[in-house]
Amino acid sequence: MINQWKSITMAAAAAGLALVAAHANQASQSAPALSALDYIQIQQLVSRYPYAVDWGSDSGRAYATLFARDGVFAQRTGDITGPDALAGTARRFQRGPQSAFHFLMDHVIEPTPDGGAVGKEYLVQLVFGDDGAPHRIFGGGHYDDVYERTPDGWRFKRRQFIPSQGGYEVTTATAAFAPMSRIASAASKAATLTTSDYLEIQQLVSRYPYGLDTGADSGNLFAGVFTNDGVFAGGPSRVEGHDKLAEFAFGHRPGQGPLYTRNFSTNMMIRPSPEGATGKIYAAVLDIGEGNGSPSRVLNGGHYEDVYVRTAAGWRIKSRRFLPSQGGEQVSASVPAPTVPAKVTKDAGRQPKIAKGMLAPEDYVEIQQVVSAYPFALDTGADHGAMFASLFTPDGAFVSGDMKIEGAKKLENFAYGHRPGQGPLYVRNFSTNLVIEPSPNGATGKAYAVVIALGEGGKPSALVGGGHYEDEYVKTVAGWRIRRREFIASKTELPPR
Repeated sequence: MINQWKSITMAAAAAGLALVAAHANQASQSAPALSALDYIQIQQLVSRYPYAVDWGSDSGRAYATLFARDGVFAQRTGDITGPDALAGTARRFQRGPQSAFHFLMDHVIEPTPDGGAVGKEYLVQLVFGDDGAPHRIFGGGHYDDVYERTPDGWRFKRRQFIPSQGGYEVTTATAAFAPMSRIASAASKAATLTTSDYLEIQQLVSRYPYGLDTGADSGNLFAGVFTNDGVFAGGPSRVEGHDKLAEFAFGHRPGQGPLYTRNFSTNMMIRPSPEGATGKIYAAVLDIGEGNGSPSRVLNGGHYEDVYVRTAAGWRIKSRRFLPSQGGEQVSASVPAPTVPAKVTKDAGRQPKIAKGMLAPEDYVEIQQVVSAYPFALDTGADHGAMFASLFTPDGAFVSGDMKIEGAKKLENFAYGHRPGQGPLYVRNFSTNLVIEPSPNGATGKAYAVVIALGEGGKPSALVGGGHYEDEYVKTVAGWRIRRREFIASKTELPPR
């Protein structure tokens, strides 16, 4: 869908983004805090977008309903507005009810003084070849969004895609980042995390790639996600303190600039700890071709090991270590094993009334954490597969094609040693675009998935395949768990023309 925008001109982009930039400037002023439920609803809005545009559901109407009545999708040839025109856009680009194409990550949300919000997300477009055709990266960049609160819930007021482009000389208007906002909630007790704590840490972690890739604010956007004495360690590099972190982020590689997109992260697993919280996040470095003949490719990847602490300004990263993907059991014992999700504590104070049959904010966050733990458990085989099995109910099942694995013991055996190379550093399964919906028995979900073989020892990395999951979740005494998960491989089924 985005290929036609590759030749977008700087002048056209600057004009089209005027509204986004104006809202972003507002966000730097005093803005009312968004509630945990607001963040959840905006996350769910954005996560629905890829399904609506890739599948063209309900003749494109599923896409149109994501926008406010006067909402705008901006493209090079002009703005698209109104339900009929927006639905027509989705129909024009739909790829079929199994296709996975738009993978969104690193979603940053900021409140604005008018009671609305703005946002950014990284996008990588992946083509999974049918019938043996090669898989490839089609393109990538980021979205600049304006969200509006409507009687029907949060909707897009404006959305524009900006292709990745290196260089500081570009003149395209793109929304600047405001200082990080606190989420409306009282502080939680030590060694526990509330819904708002999880969401604040998510927002913190989502800012990191933008700071690193763009070098924004002379590197201070990147340094600002750390404590003043924060540490980043990756390979032989160890950078400590605000000034050194800013210096590291600003101009650390050629091509950097306000539109540059390179570091993608997902599968954000957050756990409470005595000093605050810890995190594990999958990361992939993707070189996005910029229409000059250079190919897009997977450069490398692995995962982050994080320590977060509460400060007077909110949650910050105390330390972050990047560990490249590596197969095998013979690795450093200093890598903590992933753990099953903890129950999420409700925010203190008055909470919004949740209608019968609906999900509370803490339900969404608990389900998010279960889904984020799944790739770690599958790839590492943690605890001889017991961690993977613990994410399911005792009678839970994983289904893929004709294969059905049901029950705790079989799930353990499947996860442990199910493929060569498995180990505590192994990274292979990335998922994103998680949509969660209440159901009579608990909740259902969808998530896009891509399998990436990350080359070791100089070997090239490659896309192995992808598609989406269809999930059923139930609430147990241990928290939310997966009752059934089915993987459906991506297949392009273009509609008749």
